[in-house]
Formats: sequence, structure tokens, C-alpha cells
Amino acid sequence: MLRRRNFDVTRFHSILDVGSGAGQILGHLLRFAPQQTQIVACDLSHKMLCRARQRVKNHRPFYVAADMTRLPFAEGSFDCV
Repeated sequence: MLRRRNFDVTRFHSILDVGSGAGQILGHLLRFAPQQTQIVACDLSHKMLCRARQRVKNHRPFYVAADMTRLPFAEGSFDCV
């Protein structure tokens, strides 16, 4: 029996993880998103992004320290947030 995931990320090409913290959701995104999917981890705290890097140990995500009320991305940059 095929198990259905509640949050299917296989159809996205660019994902923004806002409030990434220590990378809990990043692990899920990296496991289930296609290899060519661009994943950006964004958090206000540099320290939390460092923890995420250590936890994930994958060079695929791009890490950005920013305030979610002033994100440094153009509108429409991501097809999943």
C-alpha cells in the first residue's frame, strides 16, 4: 500500500522555508523534493541558520538571514512557501 504524504513537495521547483530555525522542516524538504528543486532556508537568526547547516549537512539549501517582513526576494520567486 502506497502511503500518502500530507504535504507533497514533489511538484515544486523553488521552495522558501521561512522561519527555518534549526532545520527541522528542511530535512523533510530535502528528503522529498526533487533533486533539482531550489530550496532556500530563511531565518532572522544567523545562529539558527548555523544550527540548521550543522543539522542538515547537505550543501543543497541556500541559507539567508532576513526578517520575514522584508524578504530580499522578488515577488513570485518561489512556487512554494
